Amino acid sequence: MAALIPLLLLLTLFNGCLCQDSNPNNSTLPEERGLIITTLEVENGNHAIIRHLGAMPGYENFTVLVPGIAVTSDGPTHVTNLDIDFKNKEFYMYDYHYSSILVGTGYTKELEAFRITLAYLHFGVSKGTIQIAFDWLSRTIYWVDSLFRWILAVPGQQWKAGYDFYKIIVDDHLDLPDGITLDPLKGYLFWSDNGRHPKIERSDLQGRNRHTIVNSKYLYSPMAMDADIYGQRIYWLDTITEALLSSTYDGDDVRVIHRLSDTILFDLAVYRDVVYISDIKRGHLITLNKTTGHMESTIVTLTDETIYGITVYEKRNQPEKNRDYCAEKKCEQICISEENGASCICAEGYKLNSTGNCEESLSDFHKAVVLGNYTHICLMDIRGLAYHAYAPVCKYTVIDTPPESSTTQTLTSTSTPTTAPRPAPTASPDDMIKLIDVDSGGRMVFIATNNNMIYKRAIDLPIENDARELLRQANGNISGLAFDYQYSANLYWTEIDTGNIMFVNVETKYSNRVIIANSAPLMKPRNLIVLPTIRQLAWVAGNDGDVSIQTMTLDGRNLKTVINGLPDIKALVYEDETRLFYFISNGTIKQMALDGSGLIIATESDQTAYLLLHYNNYLTWIYTSPLYGIVYRTKDYSTDTTGAHAILDGSSPYIGIKILDVKPNLPQSASPCAFLNGGCEQLCITKYTADVMEKQCECSVGYKLDTDKSSCRSDVVTDDFILFTEWTSAALHQINLRTNEINAVINQENDFYLGVYFDPNSKKIIWSEYQKTTIFSSNLDGSDKKVIGDLGNSYPYRMDKDLTTGNIYYTTTPHSDPHVGVLTPSGDNFWLKVDVTHEDIWDIVVHPGKGWMFYTVVHSLSYIARSNMDGTNAIKVVFGDHIRYPDGLAIDFIHDQLYWSDALYDTIQRCNLDGSDCVTIVNGTGSWKIQRIRDIVTDGTNLYYAADNKDHVDRISLTSPYNRTIIGQNPGLGQIDTLAYYSSSNRNIQPVNEACKARKGLGNCSTICLPTATGRTCACKPGGQLKQDGRTCSDIYQCSAVISQEVNTASGKELIDIVLDRACLRHLNDECKYRCPEHFVPTGNTKLSCTSAGWDRESVKLCREVSCPVDSVPNGRIKEGCKHRVGEICMYECDGGYTNVTEATICNTNMRWTPYRSCTTVTVSVIDKQSSGISVAGTASGIAVCVFVIIVLVIVIVYLLRRSSGNKQASKYAASAEFHKGQDGTVAIENPGYAPSEAGSVRSVRKKEDTPYSTVSRAGQGGNEPLPEVAQIESTRDTTVLTYDSWIKARQTEAGAN
Repeated sequence: MAALIPLLLLLTLFNGCLCQDSNPNNSTLPEERGLIITTLEVENGNHAIIRHLGAMPGYENFTVLVPGIAVTSDGPTHVTNLDIDFKNKEFYMYDYHYSSILVGTGYTKELEAFRITLAYLHFGVSKGTIQIAFDWLSRTIYWVDSLFRWILAVPGQQWKAGYDFYKIIVDDHLDLPDGITLDPLKGYLFWSDNGRHPKIERSDLQGRNRHTIVNSKYLYSPMAMDADIYGQRIYWLDTITEALLSSTYDGDDVRVIHRLSDTILFDLAVYRDVVYISDIKRGHLITLNKTTGHMESTIVTLTDETIYGITVYEKRNQPEKNRDYCAEKKCEQICISEENGASCICAEGYKLNSTGNCEESLSDFHKAVVLGNYTHICLMDIRGLAYHAYAPVCKYTVIDTPPESSTTQTLTSTSTPTTAPRPAPTASPDDMIKLIDVDSGGRMVFIATNNNMIYKRAIDLPIENDARELLRQANGNISGLAFDYQYSANLYWTEIDTGNIMFVNVETKYSNRVIIANSAPLMKPRNLIVLPTIRQLAWVAGNDGDVSIQTMTLDGRNLKTVINGLPDIKALVYEDETRLFYFISNGTIKQMALDGSGLIIATESDQTAYLLLHYNNYLTWIYTSPLYGIVYRTKDYSTDTTGAHAILDGSSPYIGIKILDVKPNLPQSASPCAFLNGGCEQLCITKYTADVMEKQCECSVGYKLDTDKSSCRSDVVTDDFILFTEWTSAALHQINLRTNEINAVINQENDFYLGVYFDPNSKKIIWSEYQKTTIFSSNLDGSDKKVIGDLGNSYPYRMDKDLTTGNIYYTTTPHSDPHVGVLTPSGDNFWLKVDVTHEDIWDIVVHPGKGWMFYTVVHSLSYIARSNMDGTNAIKVVFGDHIRYPDGLAIDFIHDQLYWSDALYDTIQRCNLDGSDCVTIVNGTGSWKIQRIRDIVTDGTNLYYAADNKDHVDRISLTSPYNRTIIGQNPGLGQIDTLAYYSSSNRNIQPVNEACKARKGLGNCSTICLPTATGRTCACKPGGQLKQDGRTCSDIYQCSAVISQEVNTASGKELIDIVLDRACLRHLNDECKYRCPEHFVPTGNTKLSCTSAGWDRESVKLCREVSCPVDSVPNGRIKEGCKHRVGEICMYECDGGYTNVTEATICNTNMRWTPYRSCTTVTVSVIDKQSSGISVAGTASGIAVCVFVIIVLVIVIVYLLRRSSGNKQASKYAASAEFHKGQDGTVAIENPGYAPSEAGSVRSVRKKEDTPYSTVSRAGQGGNEPLPEVAQIESTRDTTVLTYDSWIKARQTEAGAN
């Protein structure tokens, strides 16, 4: 081990005043107490600071000075985690920059620097997540290393620090171990694994009897941990959900204790009934009750410093047993606590002998990096990947003079080479080393030389022993060497000149060529590797400029080219667990899936890199520097942090870098969950029985494991449920309100749900997604997913639907211009509220019955606004000091009341719709447990709300005392945001808007109907404008309102106007009824269809005249000027020999002239003067006069009836006419009911009028608001009474004029 590096400690006192306002328990606390914390200055934080807070927040009021010591050295220091040995006053800490565990002695609460000494306890800790746990009974330090993926233990006594004793406790099936804690009284070790399937495991303190106790169903990112040894519960922080969670030692009773928003939770420590937590985002120290989650103290802060690590300094946290088993054992190296005793174990590189002592084993490198150049094979401690303190130790050479002890030098910007060049080799050039590979299980190294000889040699032999065993003389030029360590003892090699792949059994020495099915020899195969678990070979082939990676099975079948066309490939490795290739091409390390997909740059390497190694989470490469020579560099490619960067011995180029680690190479070490997720649809959990790992499929929150024990199902219900979006897992869940179970809406496309709405009419889910401009819909089971609208450059958030019109009203996220918009059923989108561009709009609800919408505005002066649903007449209805972060809105339509929530003050209020008479339903203002109340919904009887910091939804009764019920609780739930409620029995139904309900929500608007408080406003698609009628859009195609046709009449040809029904909008494909003018009737069906060429039957005669025949007066004729129409009185004249019975005739409704026989024969009568009585001629004349009188009476009656009918027709035109205000300020009177007049007729074959409306000027009034006025338009009627005498007089006057 490298020599210890001294550290300089500086004592600094800070007079920070820390005050607590709560009323803590009046417990008697010991004198020796406090919290030890590590900090870093916010600015220019180059040195770690250790501080002692001499009080226990939550248990005492305090105003104290906080002493501190700065840990300084040649470079920066940063202590992120620590633990304490209270009894022996020693403390242990991890320094990030030096990748080391340090031990300090002489600790006191006063932090007297002159009493404290520091020493390095262990080098080679990675720069991953490191947490320390101290066993105070055995004085053993444990820690997890997320990059090396192991758990280590070292003896804590400072006097053992120089021996580099360490033991790997667990190093198999760890993905990203991040947190660790222990209970030495029970002999338990706990750790969190933050990998692909997060979990918490437990074993004994030697890593045996391993169990998974908490699985991924409840975990997202479990990090730091601590144990409550009295309550026998573990506590951990989840950084993604920003939560403190807890379970029993067996993993039962998982609880979310508290969630904290807008934090980065880092470390924690349990003391009595509280948990101390550090938040490195804000630099806070938070004190929570370990059961209720309530904040038990004011937040502790240090000026200009960020608090990282925390540990409790108090005897109670480290109780002793009645016996000191480790003192009795007197272990030579490491003592391990057990529940009823202790055990002695040996460090890596040692083994117990028959006397119970530790002796050095031959395999002094349990895990190592194997380095080979032309002349030497050397081993470097595996920890050298993290820190340069470990120099290579050479185990084999082909030259006569072995080198002196090898060294490495840290590479910095000011480094200069210090390694002397090696002596020139004295061996034959044919004996030089060309390629190497390793058998970790058999601890053998395989060597291919320049003369193509293949040897094997025990890797642990000392360099003085040059023993090696010949395996095979190759026929061709060896270009690749790979050992199959998994199931066979075969060593494979490629020959670049012959194009063959050969193998030799390293035990029997049987050798042969791999016969490649249906293939010619390979093109320059090289860089051979074995893909162990899938039983394949992979290699590089081809000429520079067109290089490929090829694979096939070990027996030569299924040859494939994974990728081709690359300029070059200098190194190729394979990561078996993730099934990924890594290779160097064109000076860059690239990553690619086994099938060639997903090619990306894994990390920017050095242009001269030529060797590559993958181990756990490390990538290591070797490159040539013009200044420093040969350099190796390591990097954690998952967190992009640099490990070691050092200069290697530069006597000759390096030809190989391999890993010596037996555990990952064992067949049983392959995780059953590593490949294809173990066959599980969702979660593959590794569990242990008697230290044998086996898989178990499980399902995420909301799913149930199906009968096949591998697939998952979700039993969504169709009635009585709450939908909610859960941002942490980007999921959409459903709470069954009858059973309180959580179901998942199946997410087949990994949608990131943001806001959600449930349409009670279509039974569809409508939702928005994170950073997407589209709004989607689907069925409850996730099927029939559709995009119902794209908002262009805006990201929708919350939404509500006007069930009258089908319009969706939405708000947008702060990532786009804040506004309220409308998405129509046809998918058209337009902005409605654009006067809030400097504010954030969160929630929105609509009340179509009132024509109002309500929305929350978050600003320096936040408020809740109400406006018409067309965006006009906006007013603030809730505002003032009691509203700061209004988030959720809900309307009780039954009682016309508005509910709103405030996420900062944790309040929910109920108000009238004008914002008056507000009543507080939920009041969390000033509470120690912050909820951050978000969305709310109501059914008029109960109110449901979600909160960021809760793992459930709360139901509140809306009658005093507002009882609360928890529904859908699950500790695996993350941040809940938006809610949607549905029940078929829900009485809280959105009222219909009367002005818009006709024509499927369009009302009498052509395109879009927007409810308002006084009726409705018509709107157009983006880019369109309303015409003067105030309801028809300029971009809407309309057929003509009047059709002009020339028709044949009794008096000749006449151009008539045929009018379409005014209620019809005359849009494309509309069917409208037409009306013929007076004296005309339809020729057939009165419905016309509007086509792109006009009305479909516009070229067909639609009306015919209703008239009497021209020649229907017997023995006479109608005089000119008569149109022969029903009701018309016409003059006629009789033929010679005939005389008029009357002066005029009338065309009756039977289209016959009355009287029919209007002409009679002329006769002359001679009266006998001597005759007495009445003559025959006189009798005939009397009869004729009677007949004439009767005829005239009939004519008069018919005429009066006709006039009466005309008066009724005129009164029919006295009708209501609606006013519509146009954009130019004029007022249109919609079809006032006048019959078309000749003066107003347009004599064209086809009439294209914009509207059948007349206009009335309304000066000074603009805008689009509808006018509710109704005008009674009365047509003028002729009230003259027609009598027989007046009729005769009129005829006589006319005759006299003529």
